[in-house]
This record gives sequence, structure tokens and C-alpha cells, in this order.
Amino acid sequence: PELPQGWVWASVDQLSESVRNGISKTPNVDGRGFPIFKINAVRPMAVNFDAIKHIELDESEAADYWVEVGDVLATRYNGSVDLLGVFGMVKTVPQRTLYPDKLIRMKPLLGVRLGAWMEVCGNVGVSRSHLVSRVKTTAGQTGISGEDLKKTPIPLPPFTEQEVALANLDDRLQSIKELE
Repeated sequence: PELPQGWVWASVDQLSESVRNGISKTPNVDGRGFPIFKINAVRPMAVNFDAIKHIELDESEAADYWVEVGDVLATRYNGSVDLLGVFGMVKTVPQRTLYPDKLIRMKPLLGVRLGAWMEVCGNVGVSRSHLVSRVKTTAGQTGISGEDLKKTPIPLPPFTEQEVALANLDDRLQSIKELE
């Protein structure tokens, strides 16, 4: 769709230095090893560091899979389409945590500044519709491919407009929390 003057369409892969699936090794149930997110750790606009399992592996195997502030995570698989392909940005890292292959990590080129915008856009409008239209179900698992996620369109305004829009959104979300 047409965008306001000064805005452009960009894809997730154009806005990210990397878009990558997580580590594919089975977590254990007895709490040994490094923390790794459960799939339900990522919800729209949120990453929950309490939703973890543990995984045993060498530090060198884990090196490329630690999450950092500004990373945007998306769910690759979920039983519910409403929770599939949702974006959550890592806002703080209370403990070093890995991400599994059921999640995809996007590393925005401009870190938190761009990550916050991608997080919002990935959960609504044309961006969200793009992901939902590419959902595939095989063997009872509903998923989205990394290639489809990379092609997700993100409406990109000038940085000052992003800042204003994000500040307004934060104010409104805070008001909702206060009303709750």
C-alpha cells in the first residue's frame, strides 16, 4: 500500500544484519546447562525470561545463539496462528539466555532504535498479514519459514517520526496498564 511522504517499504532482511534460526538441540528437564527459551517466551511485544528450559552444550557451540538487547525474536512454530510469527524485542537481559530453533532472531542494523520499530510493525497491519498469509501446516505443526519472515514488509518512516510514534504507543500502553 501507499505510504506517507518520506516513508519507504523495507523487508526484514534489509533492516537486519542477520536473520537466523536458533540452536537445534533438545533441552533437558533437570535444569542442567545453559538457559534456553521455551517457545512461549515470545509473545507480541514481549520476551519472557522466566519461560526457559536448560540445555547442555559447550560454550563454543552456544557462542552464536545468545540473545542481546535489541534482538527481535519471532516464533517459527506454534499451535495457534495468532501466536505464530509474532515479534518480541529483547529489552533487557537479566540472565544470559540462548534461543532455540523454534524461534528466529533478527539483529536490527541499528539495534534497539530499529528493533523497537520492527517489533511493533511485525505484529500489526501489512507486516502481520504477510506472515499469516504464508503459514504452512505439516504433520499438525503450524510454521513460518525463515525466507518468508525475511521478506516481511516493514513500513519505514524517517527516524524522528518513528520516535514520536513509539513514544505515543508507549504512553497509550502505559495508560492501559494503569487502567488494568
